[in-house]
Amino acid sequence: MDEVQRKLSFDDLFEEKTIEFLNEFDQSMICFENLSNELLCDIFDYLDGYQLFQAFSNLNSRFEQLIHSSCVLIKTCFCIYQNNKVLNTFEQFIFSNRHQIFSIYLNFILQNSYLFSWYLFDSSFDRLESLLFKVIQSNTLMPMLDNLSSLPHLSSLTIETYCVEEQINDIYQLIFILPKLRYYRISSFNHHRSITLLMAMNNQFSPVEYLVINRYCSLNELESLISYTPQLRCLTLHKTKTNGLNVTILSSTITLANLQSISLDLCQATFNELELFITKIFSNLKSLSIIGSRDITFLNAYRWKQLILNHFSQLEKLYLTYYDRMDNNNQYPIYTGRVNQFSSSFWIQRKWIFHVQIKGIYNKYMIYPYKKPCYDYIEDNNIEYSTAPSLMLAIDLNGLYLEMLFERIKCVLTMTQIYHLEIIQEHIVPCLVILFDTVKTHIV
Repeated sequence: MDEVQRKLSFDDLFEEKTIEFLNEFDQSMICFENLSNELLCDIFDYLDGYQLFQAFSNLNSRFEQLIHSSCVLIKTCFCIYQNNKVLNTFEQFIFSNRHQIFSIYLNFILQNSYLFSWYLFDSSFDRLESLLFKVIQSNTLMPMLDNLSSLPHLSSLTIETYCVEEQINDIYQLIFILPKLRYYRISSFNHHRSITLLMAMNNQFSPVEYLVINRYCSLNELESLISYTPQLRCLTLHKTKTNGLNVTILSSTITLANLQSISLDLCQATFNELELFITKIFSNLKSLSIIGSRDITFLNAYRWKQLILNHFSQLEKLYLTYYDRMDNNNQYPIYTGRVNQFSSSFWIQRKWIFHVQIKGIYNKYMIYPYKKPCYDYIEDNNIEYSTAPSLMLAIDLNGLYLEMLFERIKCVLTMTQIYHLEIIQEHIVPCLVILFDTVKTHIV
């Protein structure tokens, strides 16, 4: 009985407190328009500018004054596929509020010459800092770029296009004269077009600090481009092509004292091309990320060690991904160097981990900074966490013929012993027994 009474008393108390809380909450609730201007400005910062003005314009005098105040910076995104009435409304919005516009993202889904005369930005866009043009064609882009140098605060420019390759040299020349630009990204998805810019002269430097190139570009062409960007901090190249046979290898050294991060996808280039390119850059590089394929030299630990010691002694992070693929004879290349070179003291001291995966059609070799526990076997056959580099082989047996799998494992074993074997398979299959017999003598 006492327990029942205590439970009832507790329930009554809980109900009383709940009612009290709800009453206090009701008293504290306020209308949206009673929020302070500072809080409203913070909320408006999360909204698209065009939609913001459609929602709050002409609502009342307070909101009308607030959305036109200098504390509200407009970020807007618009897809050019609307009817003329909607486009006219957006055009009026842009020009009426150009002194407040901070960022514009334009998706040119339709290419209509009617639209482009009012996109010739001028100095009246005095707070515009970021522009992104998507699916834009050359007849639209080039007139715009001609006017961008008049923007006093433009610091970020992204161009995604399919059809400007013939003007690619003109585009870079117009970009590199923008006086305040800090971030530049270009993406192009059509055929290769060579960049023929000459090396920069003393009066041709750009303030760009972050350069992202997502179009096919050789390392020789990239060298010409970065000669215009002495303030560069971060360089990213997503697509590469081989240097032309008749292209003269440039011998000048480029001083990029601020450059700390390089990321290059070199699936169509060789390690020698990388070495020739990167040794010309004088920098305090901290992070290097490389994706390679087709050239087994990318897995030469000694070449990497010499490159890093002689040119990038301050390097803290190395990310190497190498995709080993079959040649024209359906054979995987065989590594001929010494075994376990990526587990020497040079790699251990820097805590750079070597990891191998056999998955899909590739043997995937990776080097990356230590970021999660790896396994080391100790004398009592337990497993403990270790910060030292450890080698792992991850195998996905789905879709792989057993004979091909064995050949690929043999390729891996020419490089390294297997410290930890991980088999990704939902169901145990008989071939696993054969697999263990094949690799057991190489498992430490």
